Amino acid sequence: MEMNTELNSISKKSENESSNDYEEEDEEDDRSERYFTVRSDGRRFADLPPMVNFQSLPSDKKHDALRALHEKDKQRMTRAKFFLIALICSFAWYLVPGYLFSTLSSISWVCWAFSGSVKAQQLGSGMKGLGFGAVTLDWSVVSSFLFSPLISPFFAIVNVFLGYALIIYIVMPLSYWGLDLYGASRFPIFSSHLFTAEGMKYNISAIVNDKFQIDMVKYEEQGRIHISTFFALTYGFGFAAIASTLTHVAFFHGREIFDKFRASYSEKEDIHIRLMKRYDDIPNWWFQLLLVVTLETPGLNIITEYIMGAILPGRPIANVCFKVYGYMSMTQAISFLSDFKLGHYMKIPPRSMFLVRFIGTILAGTINLVVAVWLLDSIDNICQEDLLPPDSPWTCPIDRLFFDVSVIWGLVGPKRIFGSLGNYGSMNWFFLGGALGPIIIWLFHKAFPKQTWLPLVNLPVILGVTTSIQDATPVSYNSWIIIGTIFNYFVFRHRKQWWQRYNYILSAALDAGVAFMAVLLYFSVGVEEKGVSWWGTDGEHCYVQPLKELMLMVVPLTNKHTLVYFLNLVAKRKPYTNIDSIKIPFQKVTYCMNL
Repeated sequence: MEMNTELNSISKKSENESSNDYEEEDEEDDRSERYFTVRSDGRRFADLPPMVNFQSLPSDKKHDALRALHEKDKQRMTRAKFFLIALICSFAWYLVPGYLFSTLSSISWVCWAFSGSVKAQQLGSGMKGLGFGAVTLDWSVVSSFLFSPLISPFFAIVNVFLGYALIIYIVMPLSYWGLDLYGASRFPIFSSHLFTAEGMKYNISAIVNDKFQIDMVKYEEQGRIHISTFFALTYGFGFAAIASTLTHVAFFHGREIFDKFRASYSEKEDIHIRLMKRYDDIPNWWFQLLLVVTLETPGLNIITEYIMGAILPGRPIANVCFKVYGYMSMTQAISFLSDFKLGHYMKIPPRSMFLVRFIGTILAGTINLVVAVWLLDSIDNICQEDLLPPDSPWTCPIDRLFFDVSVIWGLVGPKRIFGSLGNYGSMNWFFLGGALGPIIIWLFHKAFPKQTWLPLVNLPVILGVTTSIQDATPVSYNSWIIIGTIFNYFVFRHRKQWWQRYNYILSAALDAGVAFMAVLLYFSVGVEEKGVSWWGTDGEHCYVQPLKELMLMVVPLTNKHTLVYFLNLVAKRKPYTNIDSIKIPFQKVTYCMNL
């Protein structure tokens, strides 16, 4: 659903495209319904023989939680009571980082300890830097993009940490300060925006014609699009993750998948299947009818962008539509299969599951669209970061990233970014490295079979971590890894009974409490933007832009005395990040920050 909203926002605001609301609603429902057709092909392997059911820890534990939530134990607190207490605590606490003391969302103590060092600010900022030592006391920051760390097994957390440490603690410092890779010092250290060769923000509207296609004459005048080194590397790691997934599955799980596929047609029915056969199954024509209407198959995120960018370069709307139709169909289908597996164990009639999911999809898609259109039409300058106050909640960072990605893959096209006409062609070598990596690990596993930890090294997870850092930011990863390690390693090992009884209940309660308070804050103070103004609501207090980047963003500087005055002013103060203008004698210097 989130990509559907992003598609509407970039179409209406970033590209000022007008469209018919009824057509948008039909497209929203069409995108949402598509995953039902995919589910019809996969449900046999999710619902039938038990050997086919791959391990799915969160789903299985949801089943355990639902079954045992109201079980009574006189010696210990019931799960229902624990859930209620944890929910109330989470609900009450979120008022602090969510409204009264927002600095707690990113406690970047390195920035505070070394306030005079720009490099320390770049290293320590949890939101716009590498996040060394940054933590958060805001559960929404921890779980919004990475989901709850309490439901991830410890070996998965270790793999996430390895990938995160690789790019944040090794690759990025070496690339930025050591090699100055792709002119890294000309751009912010942590940014997903688009720049000129000089480090200025790229004027996208100048290279778009009235048909929302690229104007090659204007593009040649403006020059090539540049991205930060971090953004380029995240794409490189993403390419490697795609290739490594194929070889990892083939070498580590190929035989297992084949055996389970074959067993799905021959194995005897278990008790769950015999009980579920008392209900009427879902006719295939229900799914086929939706297939006739939607005519689409699932895809993958970067792959869909790459393919459509190569087929139709210069067509950003076509690219994002293809991405939404492909990628979201796959993710929604997987989610649907997971829910049907849960319903299978809970003995819920399949037709009831189908109808509830179908009706819910229509309602959710319609409500999402209505709310998105209402927000876009009612809030001034929404999603336009340069025109909003520094602490505005309406900057739309995910939508901005979605728009920038549509420019890279759709408007300009992969050939002019990652191909022969671009600056980042070397990123394609990551495909080869990603494909070979799992094979090397598999060979080590065969050579040293007694090393039981080798099969747990999951290269697709390690490499795929980077694809979410732009959204989640380093502070989210730091806290996610710490909390996950505490509960799924230390608590699991030393308080296993407590962990088995309350761990997943706690995760659900924390999510629910934050969600309820977030809704309350939005309708009570968020709509009117009534905020509290003091040091604790002024961001994380990190100033990550170095002096030479500030100088590049000064327009115009027609008088050398003005330049001297400006440099002296900066030298006597902390580096700036959120200043729109500085008034000085004979000149008003205006520059854009927070790229």
